[in-house]
Amino acid sequence: MFVNLAAVVTALMIAEVYIAHIQKDSTVPVQLDQVHVTNPHPVLGYVAPSDTRRTVRKTNSQTGQVIYEHTVTIGENGLRTTLPFNSQAKDAILFFGDSFAYGEGVGDDETLPAQVAIQTGGNYRVYNFGLHGYGPQHMLAAVEHNLVNPIVQPTVRFVFYVTIKDHVRRLAGNAPYLRYGPRYVLSDEGEAVSAGSFNRPGSVWGAVGAEIKTQLMKSAFLMRVWFSRVDESEVRLYIAAVKKAAKLFSEAYPDAEFRVLFWDIRADKDEVSIADRLRQEGIAVYGITPAEFPGFLVHPDKYQIAGDGHPTAYMYHLVAQEIVRQFIESRK
Repeated sequence: MFVNLAAVVTALMIAEVYIAHIQKDSTVPVQLDQVHVTNPHPVLGYVAPSDTRRTVRKTNSQTGQVIYEHTVTIGENGLRTTLPFNSQAKDAILFFGDSFAYGEGVGDDETLPAQVAIQTGGNYRVYNFGLHGYGPQHMLAAVEHNLVNPIVQPTVRFVFYVTIKDHVRRLAGNAPYLRYGPRYVLSDEGEAVSAGSFNRPGSVWGAVGAEIKTQLMKSAFLMRVWFSRVDESEVRLYIAAVKKAAKLFSEAYPDAEFRVLFWDIRADKDEVSIADRLRQEGIAVYGITPAEFPGFLVHPDKYQIAGDGHPTAYMYHLVAQEIVRQFIESRK
């Protein structure tokens, strides 16, 4: 028995070293300056520091090449700024999501929400509730805990949730930085219900389990072969969370249209399936796919920041054009 256990431990150690090695070879070593600056929050786990302005930089630490460098401005309301709007604007547009909504890698006027503000002529008050690492649980917790309404003043016309496949994993808490964030579970009726946070799951044994999970997620091997997996129960929870958020937004803002912007530029089969299942639940989904943006397959560096993977300012500009044309202008 002890021999078998030793063999298992040895095999895991070899796998850990191997995974760490191939990850090192397949990723660009980077240095981040002022990129992921946050403050703790009792509901969301972490938020951007309000009323701040800083220069952020991502650099290839081997070559010294700057991957991106730009200014991030966070307003008094704790949201990344969009451009000034017409003082007479009576309608609002809300964006939720992660770094794709927040605009990691691009300047204040180049984010997706800012581009929508620009391309609508400042006639809407556009609010960017996105932040790097967020998932659907942050959007749902924000609306459940009344963190949205005190910030938003005029009539809300559109709510856009920017999502990627990884949000399914994030909702399950499969990332160490989500430890203090909102946790949701699926009820017997199939509804996403609040279960505190991942570090306070409601019992002593639950807290011990959360600590063990946090420690296990430090393993490159386990993150790659276990915690990065998406199973059916997690997909069901994700769909339930988005569906509940859409319902709560419709109750809070009866004049608003809720729409999911599913970032699926590589046309992943799992992502297509998840998007289709959202549609089956009555959720309006716009797929950001190669079919919509065929140039990505020809010149990917025009659409995706080299050495990073986030969308470029050019990509955000194009997506904003389609959002304005297909959804906002068509509703006038």
